[in-house]
Amino acid sequence: MSPDLKNTTDDALPNYLNSLKFQQRHLYTDVRLALGYTAVVVAAATFAFDYKLGWERTKAGTLWAVIVYFALNSALTYWIWGVESGRVYVGEWKGKKVCFVVLNVRGGVLRKIEADLWARSRSRLVRRNIHLPTSCG
Repeated sequence: MSPDLKNTTDDALPNYLNSLKFQQRHLYTDVRLALGYTAVVVAAATFAFDYKLGWERTKAGTLWAVIVYFALNSALTYWIWGVESGRVYVGEWKGKKVCFVVLNVRGGVLRKIEADLWARSRSRLVRRNIHLPTSCG
C-alpha cells in the first residue's frame, strides 16, 4: 500500500466511523500533541534566549534545554512506536472498546478491528505470529 493511500485512509477513517455513531477517544492524539508541542516550545524558547542574550550567557541553559528536548522527543518516539503501536482509531461502539490497528505483514499492510466481538479472528491472526496490541487503551 502506498504511503499516500495509507495516510488518506488513516485521515478518512475517523470521520467515517464517527458518522456510524462510533465514539472516538483522543488520548493517544492528545499525548502525542502535548509531547511534540512541548518540545517545540523548549526549542523556540532556547532560540529566543540565545538570540536576545547571546551564547555566552545562555550556554548553561542551552545544555539543559537540549537534554529536555532530547527527553521529550525520546518519550514521543516511545509513545508512537511502543504505546500507539499502529493504532489508527480508538473508541467505543455500542459499549465495546474498538481499535483499528495497522500491522505490517511481510511488506504489506493489514488493517484489523480489535474488539471483543472479533475474538475468533484475533485468535487466527495470533496463531500466524502477528502481534496485536493487548488492549485498546
